[in-house]
Amino acid sequence: SIGSFVEDERTPGPADATSNALLAEALKEILDTLTEREADVLRMRFGMYDGRTHTLEVSQFVKLSKILGPEVDTRFNLFSSISCNIVPAAGYSNTDAMSVVEEEFAKVFPKGYAFEYGGMSREENQTKDSMDTYLIYSVCVVLIFLILSMLYESFLIPFSVILSVPAGIMGSFAFAWLWNLGYDALPIVFMSKIENNIYLQTAIIMLIGLLAKTAILITEFALERRRKGMGIVEAAYAAAEARLRPILMTVLTMVFGMIPLVLATGAGANGNRTIGLGVIGGLIIGTLAILFTVPVFFIFFEWVQEKIRPVMVEEADQQFEKEKVRIQQQKAEAQKDK
Repeated sequence: SIGSFVEDERTPGPADATSNALLAEALKEILDTLTEREADVLRMRFGMYDGRTHTLEVSQFVKLSKILGPEVDTRFNLFSSISCNIVPAAGYSNTDAMSVVEEEFAKVFPKGYAFEYGGMSREENQTKDSMDTYLIYSVCVVLIFLILSMLYESFLIPFSVILSVPAGIMGSFAFAWLWNLGYDALPIVFMSKIENNIYLQTAIIMLIGLLAKTAILITEFALERRRKGMGIVEAAYAAAEARLRPILMTVLTMVFGMIPLVLATGAGANGNRTIGLGVIGGLIIGTLAILFTVPVFFIFFEWVQEKIRPVMVEEADQQFEKEKVRIQQQKAEAQKDK
């Protein structure tokens, strides 16, 4: 190193920090201007001042030798490496390309070689088989259960909400599957495939909240009617009928709000399209399922709840009395028609 040479016995005296800096700068300029005439370069002289002026040849500091090697030595984690950019063909996802790379690497390369992903592919590969997604889903379900248990003052009624949510999740995956079938048939119309990636999983987490809210509307209304004296079946039927309009308004508003994401283009279009389609498919299929499954689940769990603890009675209001009379009239008309 330059610092150790300055203290060498060939140097007449100790060099200060300024001399070291000047020497380093001079050497850098010389090495940057190397030519094919090595002898001339090595005979070049420069001065160094450490109290007295000295002129030294470059050959005292540098030894030139020709070697063959790459212009750029690429390294990854301190290992020599070769960078490869892989772009999946149309109709294939990044996950498909990663699987092919792993299979071909195991066939072609001998022991002692390894490969790693970089950039976004590295993050995607690390989370591909991760349990973090399932942990997040579990936390969402537990939080919903605890909040609903506090709201309904029961540990059974919340299951009528929780058990209805998987229908929307299956609807989201089913809609993505149908979209991919459409892409295989008409790629121009369907634009791109939908992958099970972080975007779709984010849409599903948001979908859990939207579908749980819809189920809560029905369950809360039915439980309120039951506590005011209405039968279990009548309360479930009245809740589904009364909450149908606000539920449809909310769902359609959300669906129309997701359409710009589905039609997105440019940078990030695939991620936006995945979120939009995941929410739209899950909302449509999940809402249709909830309108039929939540009343059934409420009837069953409320019946079990009343076997354990009597129903909590609340004072009936005028609106409830009118609704009860209307339901009785509908039942009487239905019996006449039979």
